[in-house]
Amino acid sequence: MPEDSVKKRYIYKLLTNLIGFSISLATAGMVPRALGVNKYGNFNFVNNILTQFMTLLDMRTSTCFYTRLSQNNGDEKLVIFYGRLSFILIGILLLFTTCIAIITPLHDFLLPGQSILMIYCCLLYIVFTWLLEQMVRILDARGLTVILEKHRMINKVGGCIVILILYGTNNLNLTTFFVFQYVTLGLLIFIFVVYLARKGYPIRLFSKLTKQEIKTTARRFYIYTSPLAFYVIIQFFVSIFDRWILQISGGSYEQGLYAFSFTFSNYCFIFVTALIPIFTRELSIAASKREIPVMARLFRQYVPLLYAITAYFCCFIFVQADEIVHIFGGAGYVDAVLSLKILAFYPLVSTYSNLNGSVIYANGKTKIFFKLSLVVAPLGIITAYWLIAKMNLGAAGLSLKNLGLEFVSVCTILWINAKYLELNFLKYLLHMVGSIIPFLILGVIVKHAINLFHFSTEAHVIITFFINGIFYSILVIIFIFFIPQLVGLSKNNLKYYVAKFSFIKNY
Repeated sequence: MPEDSVKKRYIYKLLTNLIGFSISLATAGMVPRALGVNKYGNFNFVNNILTQFMTLLDMRTSTCFYTRLSQNNGDEKLVIFYGRLSFILIGILLLFTTCIAIITPLHDFLLPGQSILMIYCCLLYIVFTWLLEQMVRILDARGLTVILEKHRMINKVGGCIVILILYGTNNLNLTTFFVFQYVTLGLLIFIFVVYLARKGYPIRLFSKLTKQEIKTTARRFYIYTSPLAFYVIIQFFVSIFDRWILQISGGSYEQGLYAFSFTFSNYCFIFVTALIPIFTRELSIAASKREIPVMARLFRQYVPLLYAITAYFCCFIFVQADEIVHIFGGAGYVDAVLSLKILAFYPLVSTYSNLNGSVIYANGKTKIFFKLSLVVAPLGIITAYWLIAKMNLGAAGLSLKNLGLEFVSVCTILWINAKYLELNFLKYLLHMVGSIIPFLILGVIVKHAINLFHFSTEAHVIITFFINGIFYSILVIIFIFFIPQLVGLSKNNLKYYVAKFSFIKNY
């Protein structure tokens, strides 16, 4: 079956993310408001802890699976092997969770103040989410992105309607929220399994694998993931410590503030998340052929553009942080403004982190992450303890720590990739820092100009927020069109991107 073109796959992923962004924006304040700061914080705390356990068990095998399947998308044995491994990992996660929640006294220590029901509800949510991620990887690796994103669009629209109804009828609470997530995630998984079977790619978990096939495939996974083992373990303890010390020092309230801020900052990933799977796939194919110039070309074409687009969103969130908290969080989240301002810049460094990581994973140079973590991880633990527990900065302290350490890591990996791909490291570093300045200036100018009208009512605040967004966007477009160099682009770049991703042309 012929796969869709890169442009077509990107456009559909972009459309899904645009629709998802619009829907998320429309419903952004509903879940935090309906649950309240403390319950919202409890959910995010437990969910984060168990997600870290799943990440530890995964040990980056899912990344290896996606990379290998991208290089040979007809490898059915690989799918069978990883399908079985997935259920083994889920079983171990269930055992871990039971030990924490029931069998051992770790419950009150690791998850203070959390009910057993909350723990198992989050566990089921994580299992559904993880299984869906693997289905998405299979479809992406086989170039079936278009049908994948069509179903995700439908799912998002339907989910939005359900959330609006639940919120409008005062029935949105933790119970209905979990049920909603189980149904929507489970439905998508079922649809993708059926679609793959109809297209000649059935998920045959019970098909026979010879001992040699199991041994060979397991060895490939081991070679790929073993250098990452210590890195993943270190990251696990660092991530667990971050949220645990925040819970101990600030309780569910600070967890809720951090979760609210992190969720909104993540909206800036709208364009990056659409490209990463495709970017990784194309890099994996080029890496398998050792085509360094091709990988360098992909990096030059997409990284500055994706960073500039992310900066457009991040700078707007930074400038409008007070209004965002007021509109979407309400009075209960007023203390989230500082952490939101800090985390507004987190997607910027994470853009480079994800795209840099794609280069590392595609080339199998995973030992780099372990070596880096030996320095960054201890520094992260010390910084988190000092900012959160000693300085008592709560959510803002964790936000500041994550932003600072991520920047250090990104600069290091960028230097390694620049050397490997024969790129100018200083050029990309200056672009990372300098290209956000024009966006910040434009955002501040628009905000102060609009504020001259002194809108004060709730309705006026919402209208003003969207007017700010419209005028900010117009000024950014004009600015980039006439002076693209200040955000790391050129007029030739713009012509290339317009020609490549034009929605008018047939794709």
